[in-house]
Amino acid sequence: MIAVAVIVLAILLTPQTAPRLLTAIPTLLIGAFGYAIGEAISLATNRKRGTKLKMTACFCMMLTLIIIVTEAGFATIYLLAGAVGFFYLSITKF
Repeated sequence: MIAVAVIVLAILLTPQTAPRLLTAIPTLLIGAFGYAIGEAISLATNRKRGTKLKMTACFCMMLTLIIIVTEAGFATIYLLAGAVGFFYLSITKF
């Protein structure tokens, strides 16, 4: 996962595509927040699992997605990143 992020950033940092980095930042933030929220809830509950923890992670990710989309503007890629953040990064821990 980290290797993919490094490759994507290397491609985005070339001089021709550097302006695209500004459009990629909210997408990367959504994924990073999904991972951070899942890890934080998991560590705070001593790696317990349950439906209430999934609902808590969903609520936190929804707030994150609303804040980022409100600030950055609406784009379909943000919704796709939100789906990845929801299910793959934050929900699968529980």
